[in-house]
Amino acid sequence: MRRGIVYSAVAAGAVLLALAASDLQADTIYRTKGTNLERVQIFNETFQVVEYYPPGGMKIKQSIRQNEVERVEYDNWPIDYEDGKLALKESRFQDAYNAFMGAAGANDEDYPQAEQYGLFWAAETCRKWAQAGNGSALNEALKIYNELIARKPDTVHLAKVHVGLGNCFLLMGKKNEAVAEFNKVLNEDLFKVADKVSAKVAMAHVAELEGKYRNALNKYDAIKDEAAKYAPETLPLVKVRMASCKVGLEQYDEALGDFNRILSSAKAPEVRAGAYNGRGECHWKKKQYEKGMWDFLRVVVLYETVTTESPKAFYYASLCMRNVGSALRDEGKKDEERKWRYRARELMGELKTKFPGSSWAKK
Repeated sequence: MRRGIVYSAVAAGAVLLALAASDLQADTIYRTKGTNLERVQIFNETFQVVEYYPPGGMKIKQSIRQNEVERVEYDNWPIDYEDGKLALKESRFQDAYNAFMGAAGANDEDYPQAEQYGLFWAAETCRKWAQAGNGSALNEALKIYNELIARKPDTVHLAKVHVGLGNCFLLMGKKNEAVAEFNKVLNEDLFKVADKVSAKVAMAHVAELEGKYRNALNKYDAIKDEAAKYAPETLPLVKVRMASCKVGLEQYDEALGDFNRILSSAKAPEVRAGAYNGRGECHWKKKQYEKGMWDFLRVVVLYETVTTESPKAFYYASLCMRNVGSALRDEGKKDEERKWRYRARELMGELKTKFPGSSWAKK
């Protein structure tokens, strides 16, 4: 009887160990073609390959090239990493930064990819924080991007790191350094097409920032089909940038039509915020200040956390209100004018308080 109990206990232990191994092996590799690899354990991921153990708990190393991988999905992340993604989505940059740096220091055995993912997203957080006006975050972003490359030269994020570094240099006004980083992506055959699309979009944005709107528009137009096929999440942003170039070319009516079409289908907050800002700018250029005001206010009220767009919206909403007030003064409605001018001052004050380091707050 005792021997039977011992055997039963051993068998139960084996089942528990098998279940534990099964729980560890719950990662998924989604392939561009063919059957997805489910319930595997990914132990290394670079920009060239994904290395994993197959289902069943046997430690037999296998690999698949990144150009055969659409994406990977990890079943197990440090809680800090999940907290960081939520905080970043809500533009709580300090919380996101702390969480991602915490994830980067997680136990390598339990979370083998946490370091490179944590460092990458900590750098991305600092870059976006800098775009929102925190100048000191820019140097921290550069530092962490370079730290990631030093720790893991073949990181799965390598292409995105180069694009991130380039965008940091653009914020610093260092165009040549930015272009050099973008070219590192374009000149590496092993990077995915989606990453090359991001680099091409960044290069077009350089031309746009230089005021070369026709050149930028042509570059964006050349990217459209490739973006639709390999990076569909990028396509709506490309369309926003194309319409913005038309604003720069003073093709306001055509740009308005483009922004309206984008808003009829786009769901991503950053796309909608960019389109409302673009439409508002068209109205501003056409001296249709009240129409422009309502578009900018939509961004202020609905998309304040889209910090690449909201400082601009605060600035132009304030100017539009001032001009609406001036029109009322010309009509002899001085009390109404004072209300609008007061609200305009309030908005400008909010801009300087919420985004003190942004270029819009310094105008």
